[in-house]
Amino acid sequence: MLQLKGRALIAAGVGFAASCILVAISGNTQLIFQAFLYAWVLAFGLAMGAQALLFIHHMTAGAWTFPIQRMLEASARTIRYLSIPFFIYCALVALGINKNYDVWIHSESTVVATKAWFLNKNFWLLRSFVYFVILLGMSEIFSKWSRELEKTGDALIIKKFRFWAPPALLMYCVLITFAPLDWVMSLEPEWFSTIYGPLFAISQALTLLAVFVVLLEKLAQSKPMSSVVTVESYHMLTTFMFVFTVLWGYMSFSQYLIIWAGNLPEEIHYYLARNTNFYIGLTAILMIGHFFIPFFGLMQKHRLKNKISRVRKMCYFMIAMRMCDIFYFINPSFHHDKGFS
Repeated sequence: MLQLKGRALIAAGVGFAASCILVAISGNTQLIFQAFLYAWVLAFGLAMGAQALLFIHHMTAGAWTFPIQRMLEASARTIRYLSIPFFIYCALVALGINKNYDVWIHSESTVVATKAWFLNKNFWLLRSFVYFVILLGMSEIFSKWSRELEKTGDALIIKKFRFWAPPALLMYCVLITFAPLDWVMSLEPEWFSTIYGPLFAISQALTLLAVFVVLLEKLAQSKPMSSVVTVESYHMLTTFMFVFTVLWGYMSFSQYLIIWAGNLPEEIHYYLARNTNFYIGLTAILMIGHFFIPFFGLMQKHRLKNKISRVRKMCYFMIAMRMCDIFYFINPSFHHDKGFS
């Protein structure tokens, strides 16, 4: 575990140094905020996705989530730490230093003007604050109950989990519907998609499972996890990875097909911006690497079930694809014609 922490700190240090060099070379300080949003969406997706799967675990008491229950709780608790940099990010938006959302804050578009009741700085800041208060509150309460259950073994706490998990999951569904709209989709304020929130939810679950399978394989090499984790544990987790991969492919293609066929000016520009230069290649990579390869790879459970090393490699590959997908969501909103810049 110490080695994992050390590697994480090294990766963070390298990333920070690379960001500073990039900003120094380009002279564009806004790259800091753009890069932060990308990294934060990836990290926050793990925390928020963990919270959702934790609610599902308490509702169903399923065997597939038992080996990763503690990891789900630990990941959900990181919301308290992720809230600090994001509040700073929001404060810089309020001060006008962070210009990520100037596209609608200072827009003269008539289309954006019709959304001004929703897309205005004060209401956006208020919504962001409310999202975090709710998420942080749910995370802390469930974490507190978990510690109490571990200490006392009180069966009433299990009933609390069962009773409050369904409304908590419903609240997550509301938050995942609106939060991505505010933080990511509003980067292109004239565009909209009703499937955007659910697509983010599926993406969060897929990222989370890929990361947790990698961590589980590492932790299962020593006690006490070695006595809990079995081959069947990996089998169940990869089965759900397969399900979420299919859902991601279905939702992504459905969104593309409906918007492209409709060919409406306020919708089609989203894909036109992703149909130039670098993004054509990225689209092909996501189509093949994010769907077809894991689809056929995870389908062969008879081969993966007894080959944990193959499962680990597939998960590393999926994590890389998830990073590409988030880049595909965010970067074209800032650079329609430049690709990696």
